Amino acid sequence: MINTVKDLRNVLDSSIKKSSNVFIVGHNEPDFDAISSAVGLQVYAKNLGKKAYIIVEDIDLEPGVKKI
Repeated sequence: MINTVKDLRNVLDSSIKKSSNVFIVGHNEPDFDAISSAVGLQVYAKNLGKKAYIIVEDIDLEPGVKKI
């Protein structure tokens, strides 16, 4: 059970370390919050030595989000 941020971090670390690749998927029509969270997770996974990919369907993206 996840009760604290530390617990969440331990579960996230463990899951990433067990994976050969990390695929990050957000919600439909992602906004800046979703994209920045995905980029943060990608960097986190790469710092743990894993290849990480952000998966985004680029239909109907806000113009600013599309640039990112």
